[in-house]
Parts: sequence; structure tokens; C-alpha cells
Amino acid sequence: MRRALFDDDEADAGVLSRKREKGDDLHIDFTPMIDCVVLLLGYFMVTTNLDESNNVDVPSAKHGAAASTETSTTVTVRSDPAPDRLPAVYLGGGTARPGDLGDGDTGVKKYVEDRLRQGMKHVIVRADRDVPFGFIQDVTRVISSVEGATFSIAVQDQKE
Repeated sequence: MRRALFDDDEADAGVLSRKREKGDDLHIDFTPMIDCVVLLLGYFMVTTNLDESNNVDVPSAKHGAAASTETSTTVTVRSDPAPDRLPAVYLGGGTARPGDLGDGDTGVKKYVEDRLRQGMKHVIVRADRDVPFGFIQDVTRVISSVEGATFSIAVQDQKE
């Protein structure tokens, strides 16, 4: 004989020992979970910063001269978290568009040539600290191949 959890009330013993019948449906209320998901979604939508152009982690430097951003154009190189993928190249400043090192319409060389025709002779190369230096050399080599274009590599002021 089964022993009831509550010795005071023998009527509850029948409820505790009752087996589930085939017709009984288990009901789970998903409303609280949906409320939490909607609140988290709203929180992350409000707090996420989608401006990638200002989030480049450039190395610091002790010496250097500032380049004018009004007469310069920008090529940004972002590292890829996957170790087997090449870094991403973005052409332009705040509204950067994806580019590559090729000679096509999205190539760095064509971009620099177009900006040179507009009077922007200087190119500022911004790159994440994690980008392999060999890839930065490839980017600067392409920029140097455009006659009349000069480049600088962006760095942060050293914190003292």
C-alpha cells in the first residue's frame, strides 16, 4: 500500500497515485518564455552598435604625423574570427562597402584610382591589430601601384 505525502488528508493520496490516462494532454504555458524573448530582443536591438567603421582596433604608436581626413580616403581591413579566412576589406569611410584586392569593380586599385580622379591623393589604411602584417603589405602594395597615390597606416596615440 502506498503511503500518502500528507497524512492529514487521505483524499490527496488518490490524486498522487493516479496514473496518467491516454486522453490527458499536458499543457505548458509558453507565454512567460515568449515575453522574456521579446524583452531580450528589444534590449539587444537598442544596445547594439552597428557602426563598424569606428570599431577598428588599430595598434598604438609613439611617433607620427596626422593625416587630413578631408583630402584622404579610407581603406579598412577587418580581421575574420575564423583562422582559415582572409581579412575583410572595406572601401570608404563611414559608409564602407566590401572590397577585395582584385582588379574588378570592388577592387582596391579601382577604388583608389576613382578617388585620385576626385582629388583625393592620400589613402589611410585602417586595420585591426589581429590582421596579419603580410595582408596589410598586400593592400599597401596595391595602393602603391596607383601612380600619384600615397598612403598612411592609421594608429592610435600611445596611452601613457
